[in-house]
Amino acid sequence: MSQVTARAAPMQAGQRTKGAQAMRDALIRVGPALLIIVWVLAFVFAPMVIMGIYSLWQYQNFEMLRNWTVENYAELVTSTIYIRVLWRTIQIAGLTTIFCVGLAYPFAYFLARGVRRWRELLVIMVMIPFWTSFLVRTYAWMSILGEHGVINEALIQLGVIQQPLQILYTTTAVIIAATYLFFPFAILTLYSSLEKLGPSTEEAALDLGATPWQAFRRITLPLSAAGIQAAVIFVFVPALGLFVTPALLGGTRATMIGNVQVTIFKNAMNFGLGSSISFVVLMLAMLFVAGLGRSVDLDKVYAGGVGDVARARQPEHLRLRALGIYAVLMYIFLYLPIAFLIIFSMNNSPTASFPWQGFTLKWYQEVIRDPWMINSVRNSLLIACLTALISVVVAAPAAYAMVRFRFPGRTLLKQSLIIPMIIPSIMLGFALLILFTAFEIDLSVVTVLIGHVTYVLPYVFFVVAAQQYGFDKTLEEAAMDLGANRWVTFRRVTLPLMVPGLLAGGLFAFTLSLDEFIITFLLTGTLQTLPLFVWGMLRTMVSPTVNAVGTLIVIVAFVVVLAAQLRGRLRRRQGLTAAG
Repeated sequence: MSQVTARAAPMQAGQRTKGAQAMRDALIRVGPALLIIVWVLAFVFAPMVIMGIYSLWQYQNFEMLRNWTVENYAELVTSTIYIRVLWRTIQIAGLTTIFCVGLAYPFAYFLARGVRRWRELLVIMVMIPFWTSFLVRTYAWMSILGEHGVINEALIQLGVIQQPLQILYTTTAVIIAATYLFFPFAILTLYSSLEKLGPSTEEAALDLGATPWQAFRRITLPLSAAGIQAAVIFVFVPALGLFVTPALLGGTRATMIGNVQVTIFKNAMNFGLGSSISFVVLMLAMLFVAGLGRSVDLDKVYAGGVGDVARARQPEHLRLRALGIYAVLMYIFLYLPIAFLIIFSMNNSPTASFPWQGFTLKWYQEVIRDPWMINSVRNSLLIACLTALISVVVAAPAAYAMVRFRFPGRTLLKQSLIIPMIIPSIMLGFALLILFTAFEIDLSVVTVLIGHVTYVLPYVFFVVAAQQYGFDKTLEEAAMDLGANRWVTFRRVTLPLMVPGLLAGGLFAFTLSLDEFIITFLLTGTLQTLPLFVWGMLRTMVSPTVNAVGTLIVIVAFVVVLAAQLRGRLRRRQGLTAAG
């Protein structure tokens, strides 16, 4: 008996050692992702849970009473006003999605298949409008669609109409502007999918006798389905939460659910009814995503596809010419509002409309001398820098762990990170507002910062993760073969190679934060940022100073993008020189 016990003891000790080693290995794998797990639980899931609870509580005399009831949902369902506004919201979001994806696909196909030498520049030209202010791009359409705007003045001068058309303050105006605003999202998402596919499979179909249309319909279109799915989601869901566009361009005729919710949350402070509306919109968004598929498989969109780009052959001349002409028209659509924004910023007229009354720079002088504007820019830069830093610190280790390791809950965490991307940002703002109110946290720069980081975190994560998918792991293996341990290999080999991805993620976070309006609007106390400053100008006075501010934002965005591209080219040339 004693001999059996003596033999069993080493076996148990060995099992404990293996168990401890397995536990350590699991902690090493999941450790880098712990910070982002805590962040998602605290600022994504917890607010949603509280919102769900509030939607079932009674609101009375500016106070939430813990009386469980479905009255909030009953009011929402029985009110013809809410039903009408919700249905209008779905219609606008649906039409915007159809127009965006329909217009973007041939454009993205041209970028991925029709050009080589100038492809990088053409993609950058798509990105530049995306990097300019959402508010300013929306405002630019006021000078185009207004009673004395570009379209009406042109039609009158051509003799097509005698009286100005009522385009502004209609649902049509909102759809046009929303299509313009989300167009770059659709283009870049579809381009990423098509570019990763490569043309070799399509070429094989052509070699086997298929026509170009058959090859596209049976090969390219099915293989790009993941990109189409992502583009549809990334347009439709944010469009559900539009607030600025209908407020500026739609008037009372195109009020959307986001406008109603802002009134309920910010003015009436009815968190019960507001939460029930938010939950319904969130469920609509989730059901829409579920209807397209069980999950948004971004790996298929960004992490690579099939085909060999190096063997690509140019499409037929006529097809290329047609796509080129179409691309030129789409670039005009992207840049025309910005062009008129710049023109009106130098027009010596108190209104942003024609006719031209002379050249002037006085609107720029007024803006530069405005201390409120200077302070707003300073605050926006501070928030954007901190947002970029925090989001990279939180997201980068998680992206590294998610791509490199397998650990329990990995798939669930990845899908959880997609949630802030597939819910309208206004709903995320409402959820965080409820969270801070429930814990009696005063709105301040800290709450704004938390909101911004929560909003940009998934984007930074997937930017860094996309780089990790293409990482050459043989470099790490070579370092370890030469005697370096795991930490030294990471510090001396892996981390330096991650720097471009970290900078790209940080720059993306900086840009999104700098332009973020609705989350700042909902979570700010007395803090004034540049988007809030522009919003105040638009709500109180529509003057050419807004055009001047917008033009300065466009110039800064252009300079930043140009500097980043020049730096990237310089680094690549230095790498080629070193390799040679």
